[in-house]
Amino acid sequence: SSSRPLRAGTMLVRLGFVPVVLAAAIASIVFRDEGRTWAVGTGIDWASVVLLSLILFIWLVERIWPADAASNGHLFGPEPGGLRRDLVYLFFITQLSALLIATTIAPFKSAGLRFDGPHGFWPGDAPFALKVTLAFFVVEFFSYWLHRAAHRFPVLWQFHSTHHVITQLNGLKALRTHPVDNLLFYVVRTVPLMLLGAGLDEVITATMFGAVLGVLSHANVRVSERGLGLLVNLPGYHAVHHSPELHESNSNFGCHTIFWDRVFGTFHAPTPALVGVHPVGTRSMWRELAWPFYRKVR
Repeated sequence: SSSRPLRAGTMLVRLGFVPVVLAAAIASIVFRDEGRTWAVGTGIDWASVVLLSLILFIWLVERIWPADAASNGHLFGPEPGGLRRDLVYLFFITQLSALLIATTIAPFKSAGLRFDGPHGFWPGDAPFALKVTLAFFVVEFFSYWLHRAAHRFPVLWQFHSTHHVITQLNGLKALRTHPVDNLLFYVVRTVPLMLLGAGLDEVITATMFGAVLGVLSHANVRVSERGLGLLVNLPGYHAVHHSPELHESNSNFGCHTIFWDRVFGTFHAPTPALVGVHPVGTRSMWRELAWPFYRKVR
């Protein structure tokens, strides 16, 4: 039987998609001062403008060159857990998470825990690019260990499982996370940097870059794993982590980089796999968001 012909540009996307997304994210950092000035008139902060723009770009590429066309959600028609729910998470659940985080962290800020604090451990005089890189890998180190714990301890899995019940992967699925899970990751990512005395600017920049990589890791796009795959958490790597098979999902814990998985021996090379949690199937939003509070999630 003959193989299905590749759509024009498929190889170009396979080789260039990740570099283009990373280059756009880096450019937004280099020109952040100009971007912030421009964003003042829009009423949206520059980091959100960058993230939403790249989400739209990734979504368009997924539509034209999907790794799996069936994994692209549709706005209309019957599709439990599809694009409509992705948009609810993007525009509403993320705001609920932000409110929960702000409310929880407020007492700690009042007690003096903040960025740019009077601590001598952070290389405040280092070049900005170096400080952003350091902040990124510190964030990822603590994220990695919380992520491993979330797959080991039931009390954490209750909320983290919301992200794993999805049965399809695409960029918007990166946002399908429980507000309590988001709060826990926020705490382990930011408190260590506050204690070290990291500056707010480099932390915001590292966080924005990580958010872009988070969407990228879920993208429904087939990409080359050479070169950048040594550090970047590519879609093929993260698909293994979303497998319903425990020996596969208990690997590739890095949220935005695969570096710490390589260091601590939890890296798993890509293999064809289902996506979800046994029993694999779509769940209602009530099950995704409410069940973790009162019912055991498997």
